[in-house]
Amino acid sequence: MSIKKYQKMASKFAAESKFNLDPCIRMVAASEELGELAKEVLVATDYGTKSLETNDKLLEEVGDVLFELLLIADLTGVSATEAFFFAMGKMSGRVKEKGHAGSRN
Repeated sequence: MSIKKYQKMASKFAAESKFNLDPCIRMVAASEELGELAKEVLVATDYGTKSLETNDKLLEEVGDVLFELLLIADLTGVSATEAFFFAMGKMSGRVKEKGHAGSRN
């Protein structure tokens, strides 16, 4: 299935489930989910002291973040596919130009 289909699936589910579809509210929800993912990564690595091993909680939290991002993309009229390829192009350009993908010089 394509990213576009996942984006539409998230939007349809949210509308049918009567989620608050204000993009500002969804940004708060995405931020909350990203925080939960960060916590799970820290717990799974014992705060960076051991290697990360995928587990069901990480799968759940990545899915929650992805759902919110796809919903935000749809609510704001952004193609998640185009956004992904734009970001890949930007990261690739940075690596070629600076040797790393960070935005710092």
